[in-house]
Amino acid sequence: MENQINTQMEQRKGRRLVLFPLPFQGHINPMLLLAAILHSKGFSITIIHTNFNSLNTSHYPNFTFHSIPDGLLESEASSSDLVALVKLLNIKCTDPFRDCMDKLLSDASEEPISCLISDSLFYFTQAVADSLKIPRVVLRTGGLSSFVVFAAFPLLRERGYLPIQDLVALVKLLNIKCTDPFRDCMDKLLSDASEEPISCLISDSLFYFTQAVADSLKIPRVVLRTGGLSSFVVFAAFPLLRERGYLPIQGMCSFSFICM
Repeated sequence: MENQINTQMEQRKGRRLVLFPLPFQGHINPMLLLAAILHSKGFSITIIHTNFNSLNTSHYPNFTFHSIPDGLLESEASSSDLVALVKLLNIKCTDPFRDCMDKLLSDASEEPISCLISDSLFYFTQAVADSLKIPRVVLRTGGLSSFVVFAAFPLLRERGYLPIQDLVALVKLLNIKCTDPFRDCMDKLLSDASEEPISCLISDSLFYFTQAVADSLKIPRVVLRTGGLSSFVVFAAFPLLRERGYLPIQGMCSFSFICM
């Protein structure tokens, strides 16, 4: 048994990875799952985590953990503005994270670090990795649909479709300007005796104006949500969140039209 342990330790030498998850459960769980997979393949795993939403390290005896101060005030940590919170974490974690990496690299008793794996939203870690001459791998914890969107960004930029100045305003404008033309088109389709009767309207969830049109024409409407499974679960939770007073979130009022 002792020889087997020594052999496993020998195999792990020079295969040490540092992982840094964003401190939200939907980002922590995939990172820990990746860590478990990599550990099973012979890598030594070190995880750096913030004090904010800190991990329960006792559940992962095979990993080494290092916590860093995030400097968040209580009011900042409880903010409902997640975009602002992520930006703040990227600012306040930079120096503590760099200090922690410096200590890990200078510890002669530890194996050298082969690679840093950090959450895509911890974008500051790229500059730290570059300065320390350590390769960085990005983990995106979104669904397949978001992965495809990110993969298309270079082409969209090249063709001038990005950056979109205000996507929310664009969708609102489409809902306003398409209402009458869409209603006219539906009227023509319904009045065409040579065509079969319309059984149902299927429209994108962001074309919310179509519900009123369907109601006025007494046609059932089915909504197609094109997001991934995670967004479906979020939408499914909206009624309960409203009932308990968590919605609407004041800082996200510009997105309230999506929830109609």
